[in-house]
This record gives sequence, C-alpha cells and structure tokens, in this order.
Amino acid sequence: MLTVVTVLNVHKPRGLTPYGQHKQAKEAKRSNKKRTAATR
Repeated sequence: MLTVVTVLNVHKPRGLTPYGQHKQAKEAKRSNKKRTAATR
C-alpha cells in the first residue's frame, strides 16, 4: 500500500491541468491590462 502512495506522489503529469491553464490565462490577461494602463 505504501508503494502505491509513493508512486502516486512521485508521478507528476506533464503540463497543466485544464484548471491551471485557465487560471494562468486569466492572470496573463490581468497583468497585460495593468501594463497598458501604466503606459498611458
């Protein structure tokens, strides 16, 4: 049983989950808006 837990903890899927991708895109849009507002 401990081996299963260890393997699951070590294995990390490549890339972001759909939730992570959405959150990252939202943050990128927010930081772009701040940059354009600051340059005006």
